[in-house]
Order: sequence, then C-alpha cells, then structure tokens
Amino acid sequence: MNSTEHIHILIAEDDDDDVFMLENSLREQFPHWRYTFFTNGQELLTYLSSKTTHANTFPGNNTEEISTIISLIILDINMPRKDGIQTVKEIRQLPAYAMVPVIGFSTTNSLLQVEEFIKQGGNSFMQKPDNYNDFHLLVGQLPLLISQASSADGSQS
Repeated sequence: MNSTEHIHILIAEDDDDDVFMLENSLREQFPHWRYTFFTNGQELLTYLSSKTTHANTFPGNNTEEISTIISLIILDINMPRKDGIQTVKEIRQLPAYAMVPVIGFSTTNSLLQVEEFIKQGGNSFMQKPDNYNDFHLLVGQLPLLISQASSADGSQS
C-alpha cells in the first residue's frame, strides 16, 4: 500500500466534545491528513453531491477518480436532520462513493442500530470512547482500517 500522505476523511458528528477530541487526536497523530467535519448527514451528502457534480463538469474526470479523493467516511449514528443509517444508505446510492469505506461511530449500544448501519452499507462500527486517551488510541487505528477496507475492495474486483 502506498503512503498515507493523501488521506482525506469526512466526519459527520454533531457532538462538539467528540469533534474536539477527534480533531485534536487527528492533528496530533496525522498532521498531514486532511479531514472535513459536518454536523449532520445531510450536510455531508450535500458536500458529496456537489463534489461529484462539479467533477462531472470537466472533461476527463470520472467517478473512479473522484472516489479516490475521499479515503474514509466516519458517521455518528444519532444525528439531527439525517442520521448515520440513512446517510450511509444514500452514500451507497452515489456511484462515485460506493466503494469508499464508511464507519459508524456512536455511543449507542443498540445492536439493532449497529446491524442496520451495516445492512445499509456501513463497513464497520466503532464505539465512541468516553475519554481522550481512548479517543487517541482509536484514531491511531484509522490507517489500519483504511488499509483493510482498501484491500477488501480490491479483492472484490
């Protein structure tokens, strides 16, 4: 696998404390990564749609090239306007992002919600930690998750 220099992660999270811990942990561990935060699934979907529409207006661009720009999407399960389950379902309907790994990230301990998230197209689920040290450890696992998702996508082709 090549370098993780060009990683771009999209994160839909409505809790300010969780955003703070995620952002600081990402900045500390992976300062060269790019990440974009959204407060709900609708904002993220609007962003993805605009990226796809914009890219399709230029000759020579195709959906495969666009999907390589985004390395990972992290979705809180419980958000206002559009929750993580509905958001992952709609992401999977966008051809440019059908193969981008999507991880659920929530405090929920509802097995039904986790199963529904996976059923709608999520790749995996992570339980939100309740302290910064555990957030830091969890964020440190992201390169492995990205690598595993990329390998799994490649083996299905």
